[in-house]
Amino acid sequence: MKKQILVALLATATLASVGCTKDDATNLISAPEATVQGEAGKLPTQARQFVAEYFRGYAASEVKTNAVETENGTLYTSILEKTDDQLRATVILPSRVKIEFDRNGQWREIESLIDGAALPENILGLLPAPIVQYVQRNYAGIGIHEIERKSYGYKVELVNDKELLFDRNGEVLSDNKKGQKPQQPQNNQLDNNVQYFVRTHFPSYKVAYIKNDHDNGVERRKVYIRKSYWQSFKLVFDMQGNWLEVEGDDYGRTPVPASVLALLPQGVADALSRSYPSVPVTSVEKKLSGYKIELAGDIELYFDRDGRLQGIDDDSNVDNPGNSNNPGNGSNPSNPGNDYPNAGNLPQLAKSFLAQHYPNGYVKKVERKARPDRDGKMYEVDLTNGTEIDFTADGQWIKVDGDERPLPQSVVDLLPSNVRQDLQRRFRGATMSSIKKTRSGYKVEVLVRGDDVEVYYDARGNFQRIDD
Repeated sequence: MKKQILVALLATATLASVGCTKDDATNLISAPEATVQGEAGKLPTQARQFVAEYFRGYAASEVKTNAVETENGTLYTSILEKTDDQLRATVILPSRVKIEFDRNGQWREIESLIDGAALPENILGLLPAPIVQYVQRNYAGIGIHEIERKSYGYKVELVNDKELLFDRNGEVLSDNKKGQKPQQPQNNQLDNNVQYFVRTHFPSYKVAYIKNDHDNGVERRKVYIRKSYWQSFKLVFDMQGNWLEVEGDDYGRTPVPASVLALLPQGVADALSRSYPSVPVTSVEKKLSGYKIELAGDIELYFDRDGRLQGIDDDSNVDNPGNSNNPGNGSNPSNPGNDYPNAGNLPQLAKSFLAQHYPNGYVKKVERKARPDRDGKMYEVDLTNGTEIDFTADGQWIKVDGDERPLPQSVVDLLPSNVRQDLQRRFRGATMSSIKKTRSGYKVEVLVRGDDVEVYYDARGNFQRIDD
């Protein structure tokens, strides 16, 4: 299941007025630095970095640490309040925000504590692209009040109290407006074959959601199961209860059980043990022609019905951790993404760039290729949040592209000061989605009311032209 890239759109006028981004999203160069002292010091490092990155001008007024992790994965709860007088006087940002973090300091729930107030726009960049696009298409102009990670995906609550549920890939599970509502998880809704499959291969798991839908005109039943916040699967069956797909998480933290792999032809097991002995299997799918197996690191293997290998789609390339002794994107959940142990053979300078500017990120793919604009080699790095970053052979950044997703302020700050000042003057309140070093200077892509505008500067930061 190749992930669709993340997109932070929703740059509507209403959203700009009631839920406009904090500095990471709007990239407003004049905005204040975040305050992470005092109460915020009680949060783990990754949570503090998250607050500093996404909530500039806020300080933690309260931090609560649970004695034990909740069933939904919450260990820390932080209340943020505005500290900057200028921000406090505006209505652009909600004045109080609650954030729940898991044991690793990753966000689990983000909620505005002001009724009717929308979260800042840059928070949308934390969601899969299909979710953001779905909300923009069906609920344009309505801000997002709360986002929450679920074992099976995400819950999005709008400022009008409308709740939407999505799976991890951004597929809609529940939207009453569209008549899409998942069935409540009752065991008697599952036929005997499905119940037997779940009991046999996932004995400690509970059914979280059930949804029937059509795939290419064929009705299928999707069953979302969970054991804990950290352990969940999507199971797909035909309407006779025969299994079609078992999908865990992309990082291999919850690999497909060995008992499921034992259902496959012996040739599949032989190929996996021979070529990928230490790489977790993240998904198994039955197809008309045979089987599709996905491994951590975005490696896809195709087999015929007899288990003979037919092809490999290995986006991991030689530099990807999928073929190393440290497989999987962020496969070490005790330190996910901070030091980018999964960045393959990237130069240390590039790894330091990722750790500094994307401390909560995961590497999806690293590819070494020829530079298109001049002689020499370069590294192209894809993050699972949709960002693409190009580095020179020695690790210097060339391009950072959020694919219409606002760039972190720390990345925008890499531009010369006169470029930032000019952008602020021309496009105050807009967001920067891409920056690139060119032969003659810099190219910056700006999101202005949902449209891309390309702005060019020379090597000294002097304005050259605008292409829209």
